[in-house]
Amino acid sequence: MNEFERYAQDIVYPPINLDAIKDDIDQLSPYWASGYEPDELSVLEAVRSAMIAREEFFYTQVCEAIISCIANIHPSSDKPLVLLFDIDETIGRNIKKPSDSGQPESALVLRPALKYLLSWINEVKLQYPLRVGLLSSRNKLGMDQSFSDPDILLPIADSIDKSLVISTEQQLGSTLSNTAASNLLSPSSSKNEESDSLMNLDYSDYGDKLNTLNEIASQTAHSSIIVVDDLPYPAALDKARGYYGVPLESNGSFYLKS
Repeated sequence: MNEFERYAQDIVYPPINLDAIKDDIDQLSPYWASGYEPDELSVLEAVRSAMIAREEFFYTQVCEAIISCIANIHPSSDKPLVLLFDIDETIGRNIKKPSDSGQPESALVLRPALKYLLSWINEVKLQYPLRVGLLSSRNKLGMDQSFSDPDILLPIADSIDKSLVISTEQQLGSTLSNTAASNLLSPSSSKNEESDSLMNLDYSDYGDKLNTLNEIASQTAHSSIIVVDDLPYPAALDKARGYYGVPLESNGSFYLKS
């Protein structure tokens, strides 16, 4: 048994600290708790509880996907596992904040669970070849510049492999190619007897993400690729070929009032 096999057996993630998550969410209250009337406290508490549940879902689903990948990678493989996060509504939410000029400026509020997730991922990296990147429809130059902006991506800059900061902007509106569908999607994704998340879903609507992902898969050395997105398309990725998806959708997306 080699070191990766032993590690795959032993790898665990710590339970997320829900008290800390609650505190973090309360600190973000100006962005989500405004506009409620005094007699709507029960509604406000329900919103807060749902936010906490989505943070726990996000953290748990990504951790379990990483563990599942590592456990299924062939022991002789020395290629890294690639983990790609979407940005908007996945790891953060764009907001407008006051500025000295009087004009509102854009900022990215990173979701509370992300820092705990990246802390654990950085521990995994010490023992396993894992690369973390971004797969977003945001402009590539804008993303690159955001890593020096404390209001956008600077807080997570040290955890991201800059060579894996990838924009789907050039593919926006594109049709899903037959090659990408054949290479990435599970054959079962088109069968109606599958789970509700796969039924009646036209994955051609996500040609920009899937075509770009297919390019990444063909150009990047990897053992497996995990894609985390608030959209449903990751549910159709083919695990048998090393493509794992974490479709957050309503259970785990990150929402704030902007």
